[in-house]
Amino acid sequence: MKIGTVDSSGDVLVPLTVEGLGAEGQHRDVTALLDTGFNGFLALPPALISELDLEQISREQYMTAGGAMHFTGVYEAVVVFGEERRVVDEIVEAAEPLVGVGLLWKFKVCLEYRGGGEVTIEALGRTSTL
Repeated sequence: MKIGTVDSSGDVLVPLTVEGLGAEGQHRDVTALLDTGFNGFLALPPALISELDLEQISREQYMTAGGAMHFTGVYEAVVVFGEERRVVDEIVEAAEPLVGVGLLWKFKVCLEYRGGGEVTIEALGRTSTL
């Protein structure tokens, strides 16, 4: 199934929906950069985390690609990605929305690596979603 596109600068962009778990039922559609160098699940800007009123469940230390160490809050939300809707409890803070390999685990991802190219995914042996 097609889930995104490759833009003219080579960035792989994928849409997803993030839903807060609170009673308010806040949700936002987000376009995120697919980042295979990010081992986590999902990164969101602090302003969006605040807007969705996501609950911080822990803090974590991580190393950036440049070697700097940082602390970040870790949050939980429902994420709709492709045809799958699931609770993700490994959302971290970052300057821009990023989809990491954790969210891609057990998917086959295919890229048409050219401006306007399609990004497609196929589930590998998944049998259930939320």
